[in-house]
Amino acid sequence: MKCEETEKRNDTKKRSFFRCTYPPIRNSPER
Repeated sequence: MKCEETEKRNDTKKRSFFRCTYPPIRNSPER
């Protein structure tokens, strides 16, 4: 899983880490 690796060094890939950790947020009406 590249999501965990991104969380450790969430510098420029912070968005990638959030996208992987919260994939349902994209389909969420809250956003």
